[in-house]
Amino acid sequence: MDAAPAMIEEPPRPVVPVQAKFIYVFESLFKTVKGARRILKWKDFLKAMASVGFAHKPATGGGAARVFWAAGTQWQTNVVLHEPHDGELGPAYQNEIAHLLNTAYGWEGRDFVVRA
Repeated sequence: MDAAPAMIEEPPRPVVPVQAKFIYVFESLFKTVKGARRILKWKDFLKAMASVGFAHKPATGGGAARVFWAAGTQWQTNVVLHEPHDGELGPAYQNEIAHLLNTAYGWEGRDFVVRA
């Protein structure tokens, strides 16, 4: 008698609680809602990242590079993003940011929930 194939369980998805007023930022970045993609302001992105526990500072090389980190959380990898000169995150840059956040932290659009 053949044994049933072993089921491979996926590890649990990270849950990323976000303040309600910033959920639209992650919906736009990860295109989770049809029509959610919009031009984002850099300052709103910074506030949204702060709402999930991230801080930022200028990178040591200067210029527009900013280092993001989340001390005391499960996300221990730093990421570097460049502040856009016009202060806006267009669709192409949002795609880059979403890819970077997915690569560094495994984040997907479905991981973001409004903080209770």
